[in-house]
Amino acid sequence: MRRIAVTSLILVVLLSVVAPLVALAQPVSLDKVLVYVVVLNDGRLRVRYTLSFTELEAGRDKIKEMGPFPDHHTITSASGKGPDGPFTVNLSGGPSRYQVNFEKNTRKGEQYQITVHYTVDRSVFDETEVKGQPYRAIGWAPFQWSLPIGRQEIQYVLPIELPSGITKPEQVTDEIVDATRL
Repeated sequence: MRRIAVTSLILVVLLSVVAPLVALAQPVSLDKVLVYVVVLNDGRLRVRYTLSFTELEAGRDKIKEMGPFPDHHTITSASGKGPDGPFTVNLSGGPSRYQVNFEKNTRKGEQYQITVHYTVDRSVFDETEVKGQPYRAIGWAPFQWSLPIGRQEIQYVLPIELPSGITKPEQVTDEIVDATRL
């Protein structure tokens, strides 16, 4: 019993020492990902993907890899914002994964924001059935990062015709959404 307690204590001490070192070894802190998705009537998407990160190293002039983006997509614009204001960003590579090139280097301890606008040029609707009723599910999700993300938020704007008289978001109830079968 004493042996288990000593082993557990050693494990706790090691984890308390190693965990902060692993956090320090990260090149950046991925603070927030905000994805704003407009779903068109035909199932295509217009996406605004915004990544906010804090530089933890001496600085960089690019993100080596962003993606994978879905098949049949088009990059429409990319931009950056830092402590000194907006800066130019361009993407190279593709067609699935891109290198994100910055106009100027980042600085340690500063926060930056990269925004990429793109379209998904094919329908992401998946036909399905729930309790005998036909539905369309959205078969799409943003790509993942190998580093942890502090917060990720995805906002969908759906092609749903709302009943007349609805003027505020809080008036949209579960019953109204369920009736659309989306």
